[in-house]
Amino acid sequence: MPTTRGPPPPPRSVPDDSLFRASLQRLNDDQATDVDHRFAALAPLPTPVAPELCTRMWIPAGKLTTEHNVSEIMASLDSDSQPELWREAKPHLRDFMRIPYQGISFVCTSDHALQRLGGAQLTICDTPATIRKYSRYDKLYYVDLQRLPADVSDPLIYDWFVARGARPILITPTQVLGEFKSRARTVYFNSVKCSDALFEPTGEPLREIVFVDGEKPCFVQHRLRRYNRIKPPSLRSLPRRPSDVSDASM
Repeated sequence: MPTTRGPPPPPRSVPDDSLFRASLQRLNDDQATDVDHRFAALAPLPTPVAPELCTRMWIPAGKLTTEHNVSEIMASLDSDSQPELWREAKPHLRDFMRIPYQGISFVCTSDHALQRLGGAQLTICDTPATIRKYSRYDKLYYVDLQRLPADVSDPLIYDWFVARGARPILITPTQVLGEFKSRARTVYFNSVKCSDALFEPTGEPLREIVFVDGEKPCFVQHRLRRYNRIKPPSLRSLPRRPSDVSDASM
């Protein structure tokens, strides 16, 4: 059976000899202090920026990140063929990371560039890609409610979560395209972590809700994907009942 192989590992960048010479000169200088030694050793790295000025941005690119290593991706991003607003922002971009099957993460140190880059269209290794628009609320925890029965109102959804101890700060349609909005709902909470109220007494994550007695449950999809590996109770296999026909044939 053929195996799926990822891209080759990225080559390690080798510093220029001048950087080694400068650091060794400081190291061998009897007048140099530990601060001087530290400065010389850290010289090739990006200039430190206050944490509050650093914002991590994201480029969704699942297929691209399985086929290309981080060096190939950065070489493509450094190309003059990229749009002007990206080329102008390059001095403010750093710490690129490739997350296989997901996308590309990087840090932006300029608020002006941050606002301009959201939604920008790039071409990375011949593949179109879009920078996700930044939001200061992007890390809030949420759940998606799928297969909502028609008679479940939005106020009912809000009240259900409040009664559960997980007060929503916003409820939106999960998909919005132009004037069209999906029936599915996304419920946002004032926390970056999954609230204890979104777990069952058994310790399992909440995976389905029956809003109206007699109705089928709607399914709960968590932001934290590992919680979605737990199958909703209504979809779990029921114990097999003995059958006269099947038992007689054994």
